[in-house]
Amino acid sequence: MLTFTGVHITKEFGAPTIRDIAVQSMRLVRFSGAAEVFWPIGMHMMLVADLMPDEPWADVIALLHDAAEVAVADVPVPMKTDQARLVEQCVQERIHAALGVPAPSPELRAELKKADLRAALAEGALGCAGRGFQETQTGFAHDEVAERVLRKYLAQFNPMDALNADGRWALMYERRLRKALRKAQSGVVSYGLAA
Repeated sequence: MLTFTGVHITKEFGAPTIRDIAVQSMRLVRFSGAAEVFWPIGMHMMLVADLMPDEPWADVIALLHDAAEVAVADVPVPMKTDQARLVEQCVQERIHAALGVPAPSPELRAELKKADLRAALAEGALGCAGRGFQETQTGFAHDEVAERVLRKYLAQFNPMDALNADGRWALMYERRLRKALRKAQSGVVSYGLAA
């Protein structure tokens, strides 16, 4: 496939750029388009980042957690095969490598999983998922904090500002990811010898 900026990606090589991720993640809709509201993957990733603890790399990991989907699409979990998961994981690892993002610790992975679920449940409660989503989730409970953050996004959200490559949301996502990367990388201590 070719990305928005023209990067060639296959199962074996290539990774989208930050610009590709920003533009394409805003054009890919969550829940296979089954929602009452057009809700893109890029907005979901920002919501998840808002629900993460304030610690090094947390914002970056959250903002990139579904980034591989710009190359492999958002296949709903019940439909995703083991082969599709493997390809997605390989692309995700290449994205992290290209951006200098270290593998998340087990603790950070656990926080990401929790924030991702909280975001999905809020999306389900506020019309960003298919009808009946809440009923399909074992032990569904409202998350007031996640729902409050999502309501703020929805109050400002305009799909055309997401679909346009230079629209508000693609640019906001891109700026936020670049800022998070700079912040996380500035805290990294290098033990290399000076040349």
